[in-house]
Amino acid sequence: MLNKQDEITLMQNSHLKPLETNVKGLNQAIKWSNVWDYKAGLKEVSFKTLMVPPKNPMISYTSLDLSPVVNKVIYIVTIKRF
Repeated sequence: MLNKQDEITLMQNSHLKPLETNVKGLNQAIKWSNVWDYKAGLKEVSFKTLMVPPKNPMISYTSLDLSPVVNKVIYIVTIKRF
């Protein structure tokens, strides 16, 4: 995990984009806004977002409060494929 200043720099230099993910057990795809640092592997998908993730056993996340540098919380999300 990067330190707060590096996370802010990465977020500011990245092209924030929307993302839709299918999650096993849900009928609809989840529409995420402001996503960056997207990585897809065989077993999981991970990315960072400003959106609070929904509760689901296939979704895990950690939050990083960027205070006092900026007044934002980012979520580092991992979605299991199986």
